[in-house]
Amino acid sequence: MGCGDNIVPPPMPDAPNEPPLCTYNEASDATNDQTAEATGLSLSGPMHAICGDFSANHFDSTLHSADDDRYRVTVTAPTPVLIDVTVQDSAHMLTGTTLRFWSIGAQPQLVGIATYDPTLADHGAFLITLPTGTYDMVISGDAAAALPGGAIAYRIRFAPMPACDETADPATYSEANDAAGANDTVAVDFSKDPSFTRIAGSSPEATSIVADPTTAHSIAGMLDATAHTDQYLDRDAYELTTDSNTNELAIRVTWPSTTADVDYVIFEADTMKPVVASNLSSDTGPELAMFAVKPSTKYWLWIGDFTGSTATSYRATVCGNHYTH
Repeated sequence: MGCGDNIVPPPMPDAPNEPPLCTYNEASDATNDQTAEATGLSLSGPMHAICGDFSANHFDSTLHSADDDRYRVTVTAPTPVLIDVTVQDSAHMLTGTTLRFWSIGAQPQLVGIATYDPTLADHGAFLITLPTGTYDMVISGDAAAALPGGAIAYRIRFAPMPACDETADPATYSEANDAAGANDTVAVDFSKDPSFTRIAGSSPEATSIVADPTTAHSIAGMLDATAHTDQYLDRDAYELTTDSNTNELAIRVTWPSTTADVDYVIFEADTMKPVVASNLSSDTGPELAMFAVKPSTKYWLWIGDFTGSTATSYRATVCGNHYTH
């Protein structure tokens, strides 16, 4: 299929309260790698979806991108927006999908980026919060070589983030095994490659939490100020499981101290490949992310206080969600 060809993506059923299948369809594949298509859509407010395709003969060997498509969107309120990216079954021809947000102006700035790894989940999901304004949203089909032919359909849906607020209810699970670093589990140092190293003789605590789309669970714990050889002081890890209907998780970590920088990482159990790392440089928090996961799968929630922090308690709120493709 040559440059400029546009294929309407195959039907993907909408869930109740979803927008029409495609609020906006790609219209200028021959030029939208450089010139953004004016969608007229806002990321804020009601749900919308952009549909397009990664076409053959657009491969960029420098960027290792099969195709780049650029769309102009607006943000009318600086609130968290949930972005879901679904790629056609032939996504096995891609190594991943990257979404970038660029500011508008003489010197555009990269203001947001997220990557969907098809080995981690069957779709991509992430939160973005941008100031009010206009942006170019660029979706790239990451690939080692040009597509052999045809096109790969994708859908980008943006919607308000589902509620995942901390409550005053007693914690579902409280830390129980912190002595001598028994639950540290992983050493984390973002200045090194690899950044994540399993700690021998240390294991995550089994919480018995099963995340589902109807219940918010919480974990309470304490981080001390003991120094280690990585970038973090105390580290705590917890094992939880997704139920058969959960393919997204939102996790909010809060802490009362204003002199501690608390971060978290999610791993699929027994792997050192992160699903998401929420590591803002902030002494007040919260750390909040939403991301795609596999149903009926065990995950490790790792929480740590960055070097220079003081001891603090914390609470992690875990919310399941089901996204219908």
